Amino acid sequence: MVLAFSMPTLNRLFTIELSLARLLGITGTSAGRGGSTNTACSKSIIIAHPVSSLQSTLAPRTLVLPPPSLESALVFFLKSPPEPNVESAQIKKLGEKARLAFSVEEPILKRLGDHPRIVQYVGKQNRGILLGEASHGNLQAYLDAENSSISIYQRKRWCRQAAEAVAYIHSRGVIRADMRPENFLVHKRSPGCLELLLCDFGGATCGKLALDGNQLPDGPFYDPTQGIDRSPALDIFSLGSVFYTILTGLWPYRSLGGFFGSVEEMIDYNCKVDGFFRQKQYPSVAGLIGGNIILDCGTKRHRTAEEVLQAWDRELMDNGDEKTETCS
Repeated sequence: MVLAFSMPTLNRLFTIELSLARLLGITGTSAGRGGSTNTACSKSIIIAHPVSSLQSTLAPRTLVLPPPSLESALVFFLKSPPEPNVESAQIKKLGEKARLAFSVEEPILKRLGDHPRIVQYVGKQNRGILLGEASHGNLQAYLDAENSSISIYQRKRWCRQAAEAVAYIHSRGVIRADMRPENFLVHKRSPGCLELLLCDFGGATCGKLALDGNQLPDGPFYDPTQGIDRSPALDIFSLGSVFYTILTGLWPYRSLGGFFGSVEEMIDYNCKVDGFFRQKQYPSVAGLIGGNIILDCGTKRHRTAEEVLQAWDRELMDNGDEKTETCS
């Protein structure tokens, strides 16, 4: 086994290296500053760290590095709370918000356990957590870059996978609460097989664990008629707009995805879409595969995420697509 790191300091290398070996149950490891080797392991393990320019930001970040030349590698990402180097009341408040998110995310990931639609939780690492890889980054970024080349078959599979992820977390008593396309990761499990993984649970809620990340979605992923009630209905409404974005590459009532040129542009858009949704006006889905499912999410016809998943199963079968998750 060879451990490679993007750019941490050498003293952090040694600590992380030993901790990862313990997390993965690797024995007979000889640790050192340049890495460690174990002839019993046939795969590389890579931990990607946020670059220094991200370490000073307020939002916690992970650096997603697709390893095109390391198809057999096991890649993990260290997600750590930010360490802002600027003192102000606003910075401190945002720092507290980030710490709350991390205190919520780890126990929720543990509760969710292993599932093909949930980002893999590997273990705790100092103040951060180790997560499984996402070979192609987040869904929003992938749509922005590759929208013209994504097949309708792939889009329909992603919609079903998004519904499957939410149905699963609801079955475990977890509400995602602030869901949008960038909270799904795109991962290549095998050649020609790109699948979605739900991630970023720092804003989630779980009554059984008495955890509340105290977050709500914004823009087209929030139902303004629901107030602050973080219930399954909140996630189902968000799913409708996620489906719309997956199928069109656009956000509802917008000619682009999630990029805004200024804060003012974002605020204007959020106000506009909020007004439409308060009046129960939704973007046209005429001729759009799965359009009825999108509307049923927005109008609360679907009461559970399991109903949404079943609707996608029917949609796939009615259009001659297999229900199975086998990639073509």
